[in-house]
Amino acid sequence: GSDYVIPKLDLYYSKKLGVKDELSINVVGSDYTTNTSETAKEWVTGTGLSVYENDMILKAKQTSFVGELAHVHDFAVGKLSSGYRISRSSIANDLNNLSGYSQYKVTYLEQYFYTEFAGKIDKFSYRIGAGLTNIHNKSAENTFDEWSFTPKVVLAYQLKNNQSLRFTSSYKPISPWSNALSSNVVQLAPNIVQKGNSFLTSQQKWTNSLTYSLNNKYFDFNANIFYSYTDRVINQYYVLDDVFGGYALTYENGKYAQQYGVQLTGSYKPFGNNFLVLKVVLTPTSEMVKTSSGAVIKNDYLGNNFVLASEYKNFSLQYQFNIPTYSLSGAFLNTNENKNNIFISYKHKNLTFSTGMYWIGMPSEYKTKSLSESLVDYKIHTQIMNNKSMFVLGLSY
Repeated sequence: GSDYVIPKLDLYYSKKLGVKDELSINVVGSDYTTNTSETAKEWVTGTGLSVYENDMILKAKQTSFVGELAHVHDFAVGKLSSGYRISRSSIANDLNNLSGYSQYKVTYLEQYFYTEFAGKIDKFSYRIGAGLTNIHNKSAENTFDEWSFTPKVVLAYQLKNNQSLRFTSSYKPISPWSNALSSNVVQLAPNIVQKGNSFLTSQQKWTNSLTYSLNNKYFDFNANIFYSYTDRVINQYYVLDDVFGGYALTYENGKYAQQYGVQLTGSYKPFGNNFLVLKVVLTPTSEMVKTSSGAVIKNDYLGNNFVLASEYKNFSLQYQFNIPTYSLSGAFLNTNENKNNIFISYKHKNLTFSTGMYWIGMPSEYKTKSLSESLVDYKIHTQIMNNKSMFVLGLSY
């Protein structure tokens, strides 16, 4: 269990500097303490012999600060935006777990200097930006400090007959998340523990997409081709554990990861209005991770979502359906949540009455399985029967 309260302060100030300039300042701060306890035990009922025992008590005090100073200047040909953003989190932990009692402190600092120019020439619009990002993570075991150049480009062109093209490309570092860096040790099974790696470095991610759009009375269609490359990808995997024996689920910086595919989004209105709308999203995707040892992990899937919608006078109806697919998530393959939902609403002036049902005739369902390359074979199939045919009723004003 855990308990915490988060007091937060959010300040925003904006001022016009003449006709063409604007300066804004935003500051957000929070300070709170979290008390977390976790107990899991297994024993032989006849003898009382302990199979495994996991007792963890954690008191964490966290102080966070986010600030941004931004300036915007309007030119005749476009808009120039520049600024500085800083975020800092300091976490002090008192921890009692499998490895004994410890006190440790971690600090996460990220700074971002940026400038961006946006403009339009006839049917062509653009946004070009450049920045510097500093990631500084410090713990008792390690200090990581790195500056990265972070460019961004957005180009768009309006074609004939309600068609358009849009290209985006960006490069940025991604700091390891707190669980990946944490020295906390959690026992998952009699011979399996989970722990972080304080020597992780940031990931460097390059993201690209090209989108074609077509809109008319009967069709709305988007085709988005995407590709991303992540250097020093943070990879979760099982290793032999020399400290506690058995296996450990932990993290490493792999060599790289790639993801590419195309997202096809379309809606068809056979009557040219919202009386009947068929919506389909199909996303064939290929993803790959190359670990530090050179092993290659690959997964292909077809993401999908289907919607049948109708509007008539003050009534509206929507039916949602999908076929869950497996995607990479650390050391596992996870399915997305299943859908088989229907919703009906009626609007009268400012009042909206709504009703519907989630997971018609079925429970919500989630599946997880370990990778074929994993040292540990793990499978779990969760069905929440209380969610089966869950009826909802709503009123909004």
